[in-house]
Amino acid sequence: MGLYNGSLANYYGGLEDTGSYQFISVTDVINNFRVAYVGEDKIIPKISRADIKFHALRGIQELSYDTFRACKTLELEVPPSLLLLLPHDYVEYTKISWIDSNGKCHTIKQCKACPKDPLSYRQNEDGTIDVGKYTEGEHTQRWVEDFKDDWNPPREWSPPSSREGEGITYIYAVEGSGGKIADPSDDRNWIYTYANADGTPDADNPANWGIWIDGHWETVSVTGDSYEYDPVVEDSTTWTNAQGSNSANSDNISVDSEDNMYQTNAGQRYGIDPQHANVNGCFWINCRTGKIHFDSNLAGKTVIIQYISDGVATDDEMIVHKFAEEAMYKHIAWSILNTRANTDRNIVATFKKERSAAVRNAKIRLSSIKLEEITQILRGKSKWIKH
Repeated sequence: MGLYNGSLANYYGGLEDTGSYQFISVTDVINNFRVAYVGEDKIIPKISRADIKFHALRGIQELSYDTFRACKTLELEVPPSLLLLLPHDYVEYTKISWIDSNGKCHTIKQCKACPKDPLSYRQNEDGTIDVGKYTEGEHTQRWVEDFKDDWNPPREWSPPSSREGEGITYIYAVEGSGGKIADPSDDRNWIYTYANADGTPDADNPANWGIWIDGHWETVSVTGDSYEYDPVVEDSTTWTNAQGSNSANSDNISVDSEDNMYQTNAGQRYGIDPQHANVNGCFWINCRTGKIHFDSNLAGKTVIIQYISDGVATDDEMIVHKFAEEAMYKHIAWSILNTRANTDRNIVATFKKERSAAVRNAKIRLSSIKLEEITQILRGKSKWIKH
């Protein structure tokens, strides 16, 4: 059974998509992979369709960058605002050019020296970014409990005394039975400096502890300090100036007219620098806003944007050229085996080599090198060039 299941009459009559036979859909890639690689006594015994689809889409993305013919084109007219939106599936540009009335392309340079539309915040008079009024947050007081450690061991009661003759006279005494006795309520009668009336150490007195940190009040933030609003984005002055100038043909240069050093080094003195040789204008891509900024001399011109896509933006784009079909199968198999636990690393290494070989073959096939074209090019190499 043939792979083409359409009608030749409808195809040549314009009722079917032309040129689609050179591609295979990602759905067919997934189905074919399950038939060839998944099952009993095969390299992958069991796997869900969702896992295969994930690795298939990742394969399309990776191969689209340097293997597939994924360079797309978009023709637009530069409006008076000098702004164009990036294509919906844009990844990176390859070339941007404008078309003249004769249909010839003129390459537009990218302005890398100076951004055309940088992010600009509104500022105060002192140069700081405007974020509104400062509001001090609410605060409260919290009592931090003290702690203690290393309790000093209790000591024996030893009231001081003074011997006078044969008797004992207590320095700090009270009248008691049989004469004077030491006053236990007087701390001076105790070796332990801070004691209770009964002579035991006072546990509530910090002096009786080896480590003691008194409790204290500390300030705790409830809401925190804040400013009124986030920075306000305003129109870029750089872009405003760029819109009103013609960088390719204008002599309006912000340089002092008496600056002879600048004027004599603008190309007249030592010759033009090829990297700055440009009369076609320039563009700058703002990745933050997703827009392309053009010079004012390109207003109203038709530009062609050639760019690279990852090939998975829409369902219609998820196709694989048949020259790279085998590379897709090898990529999916290697990706699955490489992410599975307990897989023999020798098998993973083998499929990695097979994937590299398949991708290399796909690049050669898709390069579309024709012998007649190479021959025509090489004929010009036999010319003598005088130095």
